[in-house]
Amino acid sequence: GKKTVIKPHTTINSGVIIQGQCVISDSGYQIYRYKTKRLPIIHTGRVLISDDVYIGPNTCIDRGLFGKNTYIGPRSKIGEQVNIGHNTKIGSECIIGDKVTIGGNTLIGEKVHIGNNSVISNRINISSHSVLKPETIATRGISG
Repeated sequence: GKKTVIKPHTTINSGVIIQGQCVISDSGYQIYRYKTKRLPIIHTGRVLISDDVYIGPNTCIDRGLFGKNTYIGPRSKIGEQVNIGHNTKIGSECIIGDKVTIGGNTLIGEKVHIGNNSVISNRINISSHSVLKPETIATRGISG
């Protein structure tokens, strides 16, 4: 799409559609406190996008941190204005609604449906076949 930025360290498989104004494989927001300073941590991982994924406009997918990968599984559909944090793994055939925020190091199983305007905190596991209704705030793991 127009004005989309795909940065280095990105692998995009066949059949992927990326709409306009997306940013793929940028460094996420990770800050390290050292004495009185706050320093950004450089993201050295990758973004891997599997076959037949759809990514809606204005979506940001952060590169992995500490050499790990952010992964989007095959046939997953991601709405507009979605933010996917570093090291997140999204299984196959997931549907992620508009304006969803997914914190870093989150594991999402297969065929998960996440409703619009939902927020998933860092380090959360969402099991396969789970359904999160619109405006869900997940601060703990969800098992199907």
